[in-house]
Amino acid sequence: MARAPRILLTGFEVFGGHKANPSEKLALRLDGEWVGPARVVGRVFPVSIAKLDAALETLLAETKPVAIVALGLADDEATIRLETTGYNELKFRIPDNDGRKRSGRIEKDGPARRAATLPLQAIRKALLGAGIPARLSDDPGRFLCNAALYGLLGRAGRAPCGFVHLPPTPEMVAAALKKDPDTDARARASMGLRLQLAAIRLVLAETARKALK
Repeated sequence: MARAPRILLTGFEVFGGHKANPSEKLALRLDGEWVGPARVVGRVFPVSIAKLDAALETLLAETKPVAIVALGLADDEATIRLETTGYNELKFRIPDNDGRKRSGRIEKDGPARRAATLPLQAIRKALLGAGIPARLSDDPGRFLCNAALYGLLGRAGRAPCGFVHLPPTPEMVAAALKKDPDTDARARASMGLRLQLAAIRLVLAETARKALK
């Protein structure tokens, strides 16, 4: 019997002093769900520039996905943020989980940028239609999220591929305010995990529609 098509959904480990990462929780929560005839494979990447390339290669070889949706945390974001572009550049503002800070090119001979191939306009329309705040972005930062997006796009072939940044949860913001009541106002926005889950299910549905047509 032929194997069902797979949609790869990735998140990242906890990092940067946070106690949780919604991208990790959602990737694990949605692992094994079905989107029409496609099965979601949820996995979690290390927050390590030294380990990321090998993790990308291994995971893509194992899953052979028809589409790839990568998730990450943007701790100053208020909406579901749909990234349009990955850049061949690193500029860490904080260390990764190995304690390393990196700057420079990701791939010595790679292009300066790669365009995401998810149906971003359709995804944005679906999210806003469901009452979920969402926006397009051409700046995924220059940390591991950008490195994952750039690396995945370079390996995705014809599979639709892109990156979605998630806001912190209310619990994360409450913890930050408890620690420092003067936390920057930009870091006070949040979105509950249940609403984020609904958002990513819509992202996967629109992605599957493109990948399987």
